[in-house]
Amino acid sequence: MEKVDKEVRNTSLDAITGILIIHMILGHIYQHAGINDSLYDSLLKIFSFFMAWFFFKAGMFYKKKPLKEIIRNSIKRLLIPFLIFSCIGEAVLLISNIIHHPEQDILHTLYQSIYLSFKTLLGQGSTPGNLALWFLLTLFVVRVIWAYLSDRANIILIGGVCMIAPTMYLFQIHSPLYIANISEGVIWYGMGYALRNFKINDLNLSVALVIVYLISIFYFPNIVTMRSNSTVIGNYLLSFPQALLGIIAINSLFDNIPFKFSIFQNIGRNSMGYYCIHWIVLIWAGIFFDNSAQKGYEYISLAIISCCTLLPISIYLIKQTKWKTII
Repeated sequence: MEKVDKEVRNTSLDAITGILIIHMILGHIYQHAGINDSLYDSLLKIFSFFMAWFFFKAGMFYKKKPLKEIIRNSIKRLLIPFLIFSCIGEAVLLISNIIHHPEQDILHTLYQSIYLSFKTLLGQGSTPGNLALWFLLTLFVVRVIWAYLSDRANIILIGGVCMIAPTMYLFQIHSPLYIANISEGVIWYGMGYALRNFKINDLNLSVALVIVYLISIFYFPNIVTMRSNSTVIGNYLLSFPQALLGIIAINSLFDNIPFKFSIFQNIGRNSMGYYCIHWIVLIWAGIFFDNSAQKGYEYISLAIISCCTLLPISIYLIKQTKWKTII
């Protein structure tokens, strides 16, 4: 989801980004609808590495620069979009709450919204109006930590940071969420940097890796939700090598497939826009349904249609303004 400089643009990574962004949006649609069916379960397994992949990809493009420059660029690329789209999301969520709770005083609803926003931000690293944006805040901290520690070649401190997530899991420490996912983010960011030049230039071997990964994830699944550092199924520690296998497999496959995936590449090139706006669209779609946890397949249909239309339109309109640099 992080923007990639044009001079190092990798179209195969763009295509993978596009596919994983679609997977993420579809997953969030199912979550908002309160449905967990066989399709959702299969996609969850196949792309269980998707969140780790985005940190891995960011690490692949790390270049040693002065810490101040990295902080300045990260504020522009990550924190500013985080702040802007969090505020927009909170405004849309406030409208949704007012519509769904007409019996409540508007000032009371506004107070509750502000209170919950700060409470969720402090505990989870993002706000209810755009909960998905935790990645931007976490990646900002990960980039700064990696730049600071790797510049000093301090392996002990890097290892210590990486051990925070498994230690918190071991002792069942769940809050605040961002402590563990920053630690796990450093792990995957570092792996991306370490394996940035690793290539498999053989399509048959790449296909074989994909098959091995799919067999392993369906028959011996080990899946961890990175945001909450919690196990969905299987073994926590085994989820890391299994996710790494998935990452290497999909990267190698798309490096060697002799096809262009124009639609996915286009979404991948505009992934920041899709990522930052989609949660807002899902809240908007929810306005037309009651405020229950289970909205059903009708919501899924409306949300998919809304995302297929409103997301590209929104991105196009933003790119016609001076705000185009935020996506």
